Amino acid sequence: MSLLVRLLPLAALASVGASPISSDHLSGRLVHPHINRNNHARSIETRGGTAYVPPNVNLSSVQPNSAINSAAYHNLSNQLPVILSNAVSTSNHSWELGTLVETLLEVYNPELTPFGWNPNVANCDTSQVPWAALQIILASLYETNWTGAPSSGSPGANSSSSLQGLANYLNSSTSPTALTGATLIDGDGALGDPCSLGSGVWVLAQFCTRDDVRNALGAKSGESYAWAVGNQLQHLESGTRNDNGTISQREGYFELWSDMGFMIPPFPAYLGLSTGNQALLNISLAQWLLESSALLDTTVNIFRHINDWDARLWATGNGWMLYGAVRVLASVQSYSSSGSATDNAISSEVAQIQTTLSGVFTALFNQLDNNSLIPDYMNQPNATLAIGDSSGTALTVAAFYRFLSVCSTASVSDSVKSLASKAFDGVVAQIDSNGWLGNVVDPLGTNGWVVYPGSNIRSPEGQSFVGLMWAARTAAGI
Repeated sequence: MSLLVRLLPLAALASVGASPISSDHLSGRLVHPHINRNNHARSIETRGGTAYVPPNVNLSSVQPNSAINSAAYHNLSNQLPVILSNAVSTSNHSWELGTLVETLLEVYNPELTPFGWNPNVANCDTSQVPWAALQIILASLYETNWTGAPSSGSPGANSSSSLQGLANYLNSSTSPTALTGATLIDGDGALGDPCSLGSGVWVLAQFCTRDDVRNALGAKSGESYAWAVGNQLQHLESGTRNDNGTISQREGYFELWSDMGFMIPPFPAYLGLSTGNQALLNISLAQWLLESSALLDTTVNIFRHINDWDARLWATGNGWMLYGAVRVLASVQSYSSSGSATDNAISSEVAQIQTTLSGVFTALFNQLDNNSLIPDYMNQPNATLAIGDSSGTALTVAAFYRFLSVCSTASVSDSVKSLASKAFDGVVAQIDSNGWLGNVVDPLGTNGWVVYPGSNIRSPEGQSFVGLMWAARTAAGI
């Protein structure tokens, strides 16, 4: 079965060709995927007269894995709540909020993620409810369009609180209330970025079927949030594609960014795991493989940043692709572990992804600089662009430790493991006493995606990446 056919189990999607390259691209102007390309000064804080306001959340201390014999790891364990509090206070763009929510769940409630999956966790004791993550998810929906959302008088609104009832909202043919295709949050021209919140909002939907949680949060019904997730999925499905079915990272024209590896495939994968829908897992695997085939420079086994006008080898972009892949693989693994059967095509795709990841990890860790960091841009002569980036390194290390846990049969040399440990230490060495990660690439690419050593640049996503790195190594136990 072709990849394109396997991408269309939920709706008949029109084939959309690539749009012409814009004048911005021809001039070499770097336009970040997360910033509106027609108004780069536009700020998320001023949309529609509303503003994202970070909620006040209390983040507890974390329990380190005593089997890990690493001073850097245990130092990081002590600092982590402060590091993540800094992420909470600075995150406001769609992809930052999605990454933050994923991080908080992996650190404090791994049973709500594919890495520690428990399908019945929404029935937990009140003390185990992920209050901090739910508050941030709820605050992130400040500009969601609720017009047409299920109400107390809507058909099925009072009878769909079961997981299957919520799952009905993910498909226009089964939704009790018509889907509108609205996004969860404005992506500033990026089709993929709002999807990063999808898994978190699905968690919110499940918990808001409980009166105690819904009332404590002052939230809407679980059905309303499930409907919002269905709209986001529909919006993604109807987005721009090229002829082989690859979904674009951008709205309105076709362009691939390595960032999308984290934004797009894990979203349907998580929904597929949660609802027992293998078709959604198929979509996730196929999309990641399509993105990989377009972006991987097979001569060096490193991902390019963008398919056309920034085809350089960017550290953070590699981290996005790698971590997105391990989230998808963990979803497939947890789906299979729950007793659900998977077809041979899935097994083949999983093996293909594992092989790709193994090669990329080896290539990246062999790039470490004298500070044990991956260069911001690799294999190019510009020394300014080659400065080590602790943010991209953190996400890559996080993906590696997840890879060891999820792909336990994969062959990984001791030398690569040793380099990953050095990179972990290199990242921790860049964290100051106030819990800020230094030596980070400018996450908005204001003047290019450049690291300015000694500057006061803060990276909201980098703060979250450190949390992902800690959670991944804690789970791996090495």
